Amino acid sequence: MRVIGLAFRMKQRLSLSLYNAPLPSMSMVTVQADKMLSAHLYIPARIAISYKSFKGLPGYGEVSAGFGVQTGYEAGDAVQAFADVQLGANVQGVILRAAVGLDYALSEGLALRASIAQTYGEERFRPTSITQGLTSRFSLLNY
Repeated sequence: MRVIGLAFRMKQRLSLSLYNAPLPSMSMVTVQADKMLSAHLYIPARIAISYKSFKGLPGYGEVSAGFGVQTGYEAGDAVQAFADVQLGANVQGVILRAAVGLDYALSEGLALRASIAQTYGEERFRPTSITQGLTSRFSLLNY
């Protein structure tokens, strides 16, 4: 049996720069599913979108997947730390994203999530994002 987790980040603030010139910040909605490999290792798959225009386009989006590590979760533990690295794409091309953060348990199946991430992309695209949202712990049976 394997476990899958799902994280909904209601708000993700993205500070953008292109060719080292700052661009207006934007808010994004992000959904990430984590495939647990063990108590400490997981594979994240992430989709993030914004309806705010970006470089003449009607919106902005990212898709990525990668590899993550986390502290073990035990019932009763309030805090869980994590870090992941993801490779993906946005409207400009290939991106590499690294993130670190904390989950604070509200209940057995729900936690507040906060993280900071740096994305590296083509054309010196270097957004820094600060994420706040909710994480739901649940499992799907997989034989």
